[in-house]
Amino acid sequence: FHPLMVVATPLGNTDDLSLRARRVLLDSDVIYCEDTRVSQALLSNLDSGEKKLRLRSLHSHNEEARTEEVLEAVEMGQKVSIISDAGTPGISDPGARVVEAAHSRGLRVSPIPGPSAVSTLMSVAGMPSKHTFLGFLPKSKGARASKLKSSLRPGFTLVCFCPMRDMADFLKDLQKVAPDAQVALGRELTKPYEEVTRGSVSDVLQSVLTRPAEQRKGEASICMCLPSRKSISDGSEEEDEDGVDLELNQRIKEAALKLLQGGSSRRDVTDVIVGLKLASKKEVVKIVVGAAEELKG
Repeated sequence: FHPLMVVATPLGNTDDLSLRARRVLLDSDVIYCEDTRVSQALLSNLDSGEKKLRLRSLHSHNEEARTEEVLEAVEMGQKVSIISDAGTPGISDPGARVVEAAHSRGLRVSPIPGPSAVSTLMSVAGMPSKHTFLGFLPKSKGARASKLKSSLRPGFTLVCFCPMRDMADFLKDLQKVAPDAQVALGRELTKPYEEVTRGSVSDVLQSVLTRPAEQRKGEASICMCLPSRKSISDGSEEEDEDGVDLELNQRIKEAALKLLQGGSSRRDVTDVIVGLKLASKKEVVKIVVGAAEELKG
């Protein structure tokens, strides 16, 4: 069988469609796309000669029902591609369910890399490269604020998508849970009116509140990070060659020693420190085990 091709398409600038993506799409027997109208506009720029590209819809409302059709097409020997309206399929866009099912059936899946709103904004945000992507957060304020509070941690960038109509409320929630957060908001990325607004959460919120109505449409990408003792560029904080914060690890070790000396088990100590979201669970386990061995010695 030919592999199922997962093809990234431009965020807005059609010149960003790679030569390989063009070749794969033109060679496809069928292309499953989020919105056939949007994809037809993109594909009309390709020189397909006499070949008429066959488009089938694949979106959040029909992906479950369409999955079997996609897999059967691959199993029949057809060249099948999946695209979304913009960016990379399966990343807050349809495609992940089909890809999972294809793997379960033992079918090959091949990526055709290209534009992604996540990496595009990260590249100009000037924030830590270690990041967590959450897609779209819950719409209710309470659930959204809770998710932000549980996900933000020093040394990591949090990346989300948000409709511009909800951006002010999103930033107000962020301001409540992390008033000192730094924010990079990307809107209309790669398009003629591209906009990247970076600053404190209060500054970016003010920018959103004061902009005209026509600039509060569509969707935007947003990066957030908490300030740490080390700015990204000043190199003042001691780190080892793997980027581990040695000072923070020492403080975690001291806390672990106190808890262990107080009679807490390794598991309880690990759970408590992991809950503070100061470091990864793997790093915390390593520190706690080291602290316990030190007490034995």
